[in-house]
Amino acid sequence: MNLSTTIRILKDKTLENLEKELEVLSKSKFNNINFGFTEIQNLLDEDIDLNSIANKCKELNLVSNTGHAPIHWPFFFNNYYNRPDKEILEKRIFKSIQLSKLFDIKWLVIHVGTYLDTNGKYDIEKSIEYNIEYLDKFVKEADKNGIKVAIENGTQMEEDTTPYVEELIRLVDYFNSKYEKEVLGICFDFGHANVGNLDIYKEIKNIGNRLKTTHIHDNYGADDHNFPYTGTVNWNQAMKALKEIDYKGELTLEVRYNSKSEELYNKDTITVDLLDKTYSLLKRLEALMENTEKLSINVIKPKEKNINYTKRKGAYVIIKKHDDKIAIANEGNKYFFIGGGIEAEETKEEALKREVIEETGCTLKNIEYFDTVKSYEYNENHGYLEIIATIYTAEFDEKVAEKIEKNEIIICNPEEYQDKLYHEYQRYALKKYINRN
Repeated sequence: MNLSTTIRILKDKTLENLEKELEVLSKSKFNNINFGFTEIQNLLDEDIDLNSIANKCKELNLVSNTGHAPIHWPFFFNNYYNRPDKEILEKRIFKSIQLSKLFDIKWLVIHVGTYLDTNGKYDIEKSIEYNIEYLDKFVKEADKNGIKVAIENGTQMEEDTTPYVEELIRLVDYFNSKYEKEVLGICFDFGHANVGNLDIYKEIKNIGNRLKTTHIHDNYGADDHNFPYTGTVNWNQAMKALKEIDYKGELTLEVRYNSKSEELYNKDTITVDLLDKTYSLLKRLEALMENTEKLSINVIKPKEKNINYTKRKGAYVIIKKHDDKIAIANEGNKYFFIGGGIEAEETKEEALKREVIEETGCTLKNIEYFDTVKSYEYNENHGYLEIIATIYTAEFDEKVAEKIEKNEIIICNPEEYQDKLYHEYQRYALKKYINRN
C-alpha cells in the first residue's frame, strides 16, 4: 500500500519554495505525495509552467498518484452562480485537471457543493441535481485527459452543511453509469467524518469499492487536521472497514504541520525528522489494517499437527435474489458458493468478478464484504489446504458472456441448503448470513 503526504509543509507557496519543499520531502521516508493544487491555487491564475516542478518530482523519485484540485468549499448552490469569482474558481479546477497529466496523477480530488431548502436545511435531491450539473464539465475534461475524479465527504454539520456520503455514492453511480466506465470515485476524509460524528466503519462499508483514496487526519470535534491518534477517530474500526472492503488505494496524510498538537513545528520549514514521525504513524495504521484481518478471521476447522498445508486464498459470493432466496452452484449434487481461488496479482474483488463470469456469465452489482473464514482441510485433488475464504454478498447485474464452467446455478431458500453445502466453512458462512437476515 502507498503512503503519501500533502505538500503543505511550507508557509509561503511560491514555485521557488515548492522546489525547496520537494527537496525536504525527498529526504524523508515518503516516496509518494498528494500534489495539492490547493496549495498553489493563486498561482493558477497566472500562465505558470509547472514542467520544472514535474521534472523535479521525477528527479527526486517523488510519485503523485493523487492530487487535490483548488477548493472553494463549503459552498452552497443557492448563491454559487451569483458569486463574482465563480469563473476564476472554475478555471483553477480546469487548469489543475490539465496540469495533472504532468505529474501522472490518476485520481484528482474535487469538492462538491450543497443545496439548502427554504428553511436552510440540506436538500439531498436538489443537491444531487446541482452537483451533476456542476461536476459534468470537470468529469468530461478529466476523462479527456486520462484522469479520474474523486469527490470528498464533508463534515455533515448543521452549521457547515456538506454533502452526505449517501449523495456521493449516488453521484458516483450516476456518472459511472453514464460513461459506462469508471470516471468518478470517492475520497473518504476521516477527520471530516469525525467532526460530523459519523459511524466511520458503516460509511466506509457503504462506500465499498467506490472508495479510491483517503485523507488521514484526526481531531477532537473541530476540523483541525491533527496527526493520527491526536483526536478521537476510532482508527481500529476505520482500518477494519478498509480491510473488509479490500481497499487498495493510498493512505494520504492531510495534516496541518503547524498543528497546536505538534511542538516540533518550525514556521519556515518542516524537518525531515518530523516527516518521518508522521510516516511512522501511517505505517502504524497500515499495520493495524493487516492485524485487523488476522484478528477477525474465524477458524472453522483447526490445523492438525505434523501436516504441511498449502495456502489457498479464495473469494466467494452469496448471490441475493428476490424473496430472500440465494443463488449457489450445483456440481454433481455437491453444492458450493459461486467463486474460487485468487490468482497472482488479483485483488479479492477482481478474482470474485472473474470467477462469477466464468461460472455464470454474469457481472455483479451491490458487492459488499460479508466475512473472512479460515479452514484446514484435505482436498482430493490438491491435498492438505489452508483455505482463507473471503465471503461477499451481491446481486447479479447483467449477462455478458456464456459461462465456461459445467456447474448448474440453482435458486434456493438458504435455510434449506445451510447443511447441504459441501464445505464446512461455507456452511458456517451461510448460517451466519441467515442469522443476520
